[in-house]
Amino acid sequence: MENSRVNPSFIDIGENQMKKQKGITLIALVITIIVLLILAGITINLTIGQDGILKRAQDAGKNYTNAAEYEQTQLAEFTNTADKIIEGLTSKTLVSQIKPADYGKSINYSVTVKNADDEDITLTDWKVFYNDGTNVYIILGDYLNNTLIDTTKTKMTTTGTYQAYWTSESVADNTEAVATLTNTENWSQFATGRGAQSAIGSPTGEMFVASWNANPNTNTKTLTVGTTAGGLTDSTGLYILYTSEEQGYYWLASPGYDTEYVWFVGGFGRAYSSSPFNNDVFGVRPVVCLQSSLTGAVGDAVTID
Repeated sequence: MENSRVNPSFIDIGENQMKKQKGITLIALVITIIVLLILAGITINLTIGQDGILKRAQDAGKNYTNAAEYEQTQLAEFTNTADKIIEGLTSKTLVSQIKPADYGKSINYSVTVKNADDEDITLTDWKVFYNDGTNVYIILGDYLNNTLIDTTKTKMTTTGTYQAYWTSESVADNTEAVATLTNTENWSQFATGRGAQSAIGSPTGEMFVASWNANPNTNTKTLTVGTTAGGLTDSTGLYILYTSEEQGYYWLASPGYDTEYVWFVGGFGRAYSSSPFNNDVFGVRPVVCLQSSLTGAVGDAVTID
């Protein structure tokens, strides 16, 4: 019976061992929880932090949207450019279409100018005059009414319905007359219509001669700048107009064959030279230079697009 007794010291050792194991398990649990909390914090930060997955996903979505919008913009610009190229291939400029046989045709140019009483006057009677390969020039179909001449700019004195001549404090020679007619500022109000680039008070002598000599509707005799030419006839009505009273004339903005004279166009298309003071020389017919890129159709009446 004595051998069956439990050794008290053995019991004490077991209890201590169990207490130690329970203590280690609690510490491990706390450590595990701390580790899990740390991992959770890292995970949360990686997910919703400033540089987290969600933020990156949002940025990626915005970048995709921006890229898509940019792509649409580029596509629209490309389409627009392609349309312009196609339009350029299909829409011919007036310069490429108008031939000498078209000189004298009406053109649908219209411009509103001020008269001496500051009233609006609309001029719609314009004709194709000349194509130099770079620009098309159109001319007023009739003499310019003297009330539409800006005398403050041109220094011209006007009398009667059509008659116009120069006066000045200095000698009014051909240089002054030509400078007055070719100064685009003096005639700028005639270049305010659609498609206009600039305007002068009259064709130059060189322009008149080039237009006349190229026009198949005039007779076969040719004009030469700087000489008096007579006996030329014109059935087009482009180079000379007749007043109800008598044959009229209009100035050409080039010197004549003498330093004191300027060119003018007389009856039946004749080209003369005369003094700027010659009161027998009637009015002016402004010429408008159209924009070289202007498109349109050429027919019985030329249409500006």
